[in-house]
Amino acid sequence: MRIGIDIRELEEGKFTGIGRFTLNFLNYVNVSDKENEYVLFGNQRTRQLNFSKHMKLRFIPEFYKLYWDQKVLLDQIKKEGLDIFFSPSYSAPIISKAKIIVTCHDLHFLNSSNPIANWLRQCYSRFIWERAYIIIAVSEYSKKEVIKFLGCSSEKVRIVYDSIERSFMPIDRDIAFEKLKRRFAKLNKDFILYVGNLKPHKNLSRLIQAYNLLPKVLKDRHQLVIVGKIDRNYSYLFYLVKKYNLVNNVVFLDLVIEDDLVYLYNAAAVLVLVSLHEGFGLPALEAMACGAPVIISNSTSLPEVVGDAGLYVNPMDVNDISNGLQIIITDESLRRNLSAKGLEQAKNFRVENSATKILEIFKEVKAIT
Repeated sequence: MRIGIDIRELEEGKFTGIGRFTLNFLNYVNVSDKENEYVLFGNQRTRQLNFSKHMKLRFIPEFYKLYWDQKVLLDQIKKEGLDIFFSPSYSAPIISKAKIIVTCHDLHFLNSSNPIANWLRQCYSRFIWERAYIIIAVSEYSKKEVIKFLGCSSEKVRIVYDSIERSFMPIDRDIAFEKLKRRFAKLNKDFILYVGNLKPHKNLSRLIQAYNLLPKVLKDRHQLVIVGKIDRNYSYLFYLVKKYNLVNNVVFLDLVIEDDLVYLYNAAAVLVLVSLHEGFGLPALEAMACGAPVIISNSTSLPEVVGDAGLYVNPMDVNDISNGLQIIITDESLRRNLSAKGLEQAKNFRVENSATKILEIFKEVKAIT
């Protein structure tokens, strides 16, 4: 088969959940799939990649997303004679000779504060998803959201869980911290970690308020380290930090390289992810694979991914979040127990499991007449 893949999420200096989903799959098929040929489509912002000869790279400038999606990609699909076009996100050509497979990580992108933009996105995604042969959802929660949105059959939506590279593994905590200290001098030995973007649905405003409610002795000993690309949402979060006089307690780190991310997970006292909406929750899984205990929301996809390996809190309740933080950073026995459970749970989400399921879907769709 000749398979096209949209790799625009692999943007230089940016590493999103969709980007990691994409890169994990590409790294696997680069080594393990010698039967199919791949054509990877990026734009002027896509990072440079080194793959085998059966994976061709096409970098085509993008100045208007809709035109790139519906005209540029369509022309390239025809030119390359593709059998299948795979989008690791929700966008793809509406009309195509290649059979389209798209991915739904969550439906939060449809909940814009701008009603016109929201309506346009809903219409656009609905057109694409209705014409796709298969929609891949990264969790049972995301699958239910897609079926509810489209009113489609359960058979059209297949679950392929997100996965983690083997580089996410336990290492000595002191060694991890020493590596971090060389790059991030302001880090304390003990810290509470958040990894993700800074958008409102990640609930960081409540996390900062919950952290502020901790006793002073715990805040002085445990920094709150927020890792995520600094964007327009940062100004409000930093306003809260100043409001609660936490400038010396809360550390913002812009996007970090994967090696540093592994060190952060290993050195952290706990990873906290109290999102209001989460299609999968990859940072929780990565943290568990490194042996870090996790505090997560008791809703959306997180219970499905974390199982009994995390401490659950109500993401709408600042006091509940704060109590969870206090319990976990003061109870060494609980941390060890959650760490052990997390390591076992993470073994269920290896790259080869997810990648082989996607390849099976490709074969199935190719056989459809």
